[in-house]
Amino acid sequence: MDWFVTPEYYLAITQPKQTALANQELIMTYQEVYDAEAYNFLRPLKGCKRSQDTCKHTSSGKVTYYDWCKQNLAAVSINKRLKKNFNHRIGCWLPVQHISGWSLFWSSFVAGSLIMFGNSLPYVDMCSLVPTQIFRLKYWGNWMKNRPFVLIGAGEIKDQIYRKSYGTTETWAAQIIKESGSRSQCMPYKSGKMLSNQELLLRSWIKQQQNRRFQHALWIKIGDLGVINDEGLWIQSRLDLIYKRSGKSVGVWQIEEAIKKANGESIQVVVVAKHEEHKGVKWIAFVDSTKWPPKMPEQKYWQPDVVIPMPNSKGIKPVRKDLEKYFHELFR
Repeated sequence: MDWFVTPEYYLAITQPKQTALANQELIMTYQEVYDAEAYNFLRPLKGCKRSQDTCKHTSSGKVTYYDWCKQNLAAVSINKRLKKNFNHRIGCWLPVQHISGWSLFWSSFVAGSLIMFGNSLPYVDMCSLVPTQIFRLKYWGNWMKNRPFVLIGAGEIKDQIYRKSYGTTETWAAQIIKESGSRSQCMPYKSGKMLSNQELLLRSWIKQQQNRRFQHALWIKIGDLGVINDEGLWIQSRLDLIYKRSGKSVGVWQIEEAIKKANGESIQVVVVAKHEEHKGVKWIAFVDSTKWPPKMPEQKYWQPDVVIPMPNSKGIKPVRKDLEKYFHELFR
């Protein structure tokens, strides 16, 4: 098997029910190209096998193709950036169904690094986290200052912790590593565009089941809303979190941020939308605050119709769908 490195070739690195995209020019030199098909001894999991079937994503109707050799190329991509070896101790705390959790776990296995789970924080050199965990680590002293890398997911990190995090985990495998606390750059795309409603479209590939060759590139509607500025692409939120109320399109995250700003961002807010005939939608704000009632924003478009104390959450953070069910049960 021969692999050729060209600037125009963009390799789809796929995970089960996830997709990452990386520029092969930035990943590998010609001397580093391997025949990943020969790595049969690296198959400890039954799910890691070649399949001709395509599968839909867990989000809005995306399609991807799982290929074993691409999985190994993803590991090579990450290891080239992080330069992991057998001396490193890697904390793998994200679930393997999370693309960051799986990628760090598998790349650590390929690099021969020590994979650590559970209560291993004091001994870890490198780890992959999501913004919620980063928030907790902020209060654990200077732990992060003594670690070479802390990888984060693509969700927003509040300004009091770090600045914004750029990119989407479903479309990039290994972000370009920069200085601590900085915004990472998106891996270059061959093409992409933004619709008039700010929804992002990205190029991707689907394999043919017959001859296993690439079809023509397709536009993938990823359902994310973005803003392009001098620093690149900022992922704002999801398209399905925008509702029209009294003729004006409003995103629930705008109301959440307005309530946080009115209270000094010291509270937790989740807003859900309930459809009604009069205004089109009613805003229900669940607020976790030590002071009650919390302050509300002055602008009428950001004011919720109902404010409810945040119920106890079973998981790490409240889930919007669970709060919708809670509201319906509360006001039957």
